[in-house]
Amino acid sequence: MIWLLTLALAGPLPAPAPNGDSNAHAPHTIVPAPLTGAPRSLSAEALLRAEHRQIRGMDRRVDALVAEGIRRSATFSRLVSDLHETDVIVYVESTFNLPATQAGRLLLQAAPGARRYLRVQVRATLEKDHVLAVLAHELRHALEVAADPSVIDEQALVTLYTRIGHVSAETKGYDTQAAKDAGEQVREELLGARFGSRVVRGA
Repeated sequence: MIWLLTLALAGPLPAPAPNGDSNAHAPHTIVPAPLTGAPRSLSAEALLRAEHRQIRGMDRRVDALVAEGIRRSATFSRLVSDLHETDVIVYVESTFNLPATQAGRLLLQAAPGARRYLRVQVRATLEKDHVLAVLAHELRHALEVAADPSVIDEQALVTLYTRIGHVSAETKGYDTQAAKDAGEQVREELLGARFGSRVVRGA
């Protein structure tokens, strides 16, 4: 979910690992805003190493974790690539200072200029694959913000999520089904990669 000063778009604490009973829908299609700092021909991993990369870890551990997510999950890799087609810069940090009910959140920083700046925070105490699933959830929110060029301040963010989202009973902030689906899809792909097989929805 997301926070802009006082507005929450924060992901809940993770549920247990998925099994074959999942009925989640496939992630919704969002067309990112047209502005990129790196060519689309680059792989997601190459984009992370580019001088003008748009997803930036606050430390080397976070950078390594994002790179691992790209290698192990096609959905995660797509999220990273799609964000490099937009006008947003996303900073990612691991933190111990999230509210008790939240596993991650997105902060919007109001700033002049052509770029918009977002910060994703994920709970530092989560197991690695849970961190990647939460990060995917928040990166999907970043794409939602990127897709609407009018979102440059808190009021515009409220307007966007009143239109496309819902208030989460778990976190009391805004969320979207697309972000939930992205997190669950990445979690399933990571689980399949761990055990050398694909988790099939509805099996």
